[in-house]
Amino acid sequence: MFPSNVPHPQQPNALSMAQAGSMHFGAREQKKVKDDKDKMAAYTSLLKAKADADKFVQRTNEMDGNGSAMQ
Repeated sequence: MFPSNVPHPQQPNALSMAQAGSMHFGAREQKKVKDDKDKMAAYTSLLKAKADADKFVQRTNEMDGNGSAMQ
């Protein structure tokens, strides 16, 4: 058995995997990762816009003094 702090010779360690980078990923997987990142970015901006809209509605209702959200 190898000591726990020495990587096994048959297993590439995480650093060498990261350095190899795109050699381990085909073009299709890279595109999927990029698409997922784009979807997450779009979703995040959508959530932020919703939060901003909710704040605006809340402020508007406080100014009107009616306190209930318009549905």
